[in-house]
Amino acid sequence: MRTLALIIFLFPMLFSVGCQAGDESGVSSMKSTNTSEVASEEVRFFQELRARLASSDVDWISLHINYPLGVYVDGVPTVISGKKELVAKYERIFNKWVMAAVACQDVGGLKLRPTGVMVGQGEIWFSKTKDSGGDFRIIKINNEPWPEERGRKDAECYFKKVQ
Repeated sequence: MRTLALIIFLFPMLFSVGCQAGDESGVSSMKSTNTSEVASEEVRFFQELRARLASSDVDWISLHINYPLGVYVDGVPTVISGKKELVAKYERIFNKWVMAAVACQDVGGLKLRPTGVMVGQGEIWFSKTKDSGGDFRIIKINNEPWPEERGRKDAECYFKKVQ
């Protein structure tokens, strides 16, 4: 009977531990998996990121990347190892599909996941990392084209921008 009581007591703890710890990649899992809990600091970073992308502030953006970063460059999977490489390939990384996703993202529609905040349909992900000193970093860029409207809440805006 004691064993059963102990299992019932400890079982919920097994599932709560994963929401608190960071993963092996150095990306902190932030607050929770509840998508409605995007905090004001995440919103502020997203608004800053959107403004910096709109003004092509390559220096600021390159400082807010968690390197190495896997992306597609001209359809080829590529690992960006640092600022110099990002600057050289900037327009091919932050292509019209990524820019449209950022421009069309409703701040209230940002999604918080265990690995970070998702922009658009996952075109950009950002989070605090172990080595960022508490600052947000872009941890993933999915810059392959999103060819269909299915599932895009921002489809009307998005497809106008990518034409």
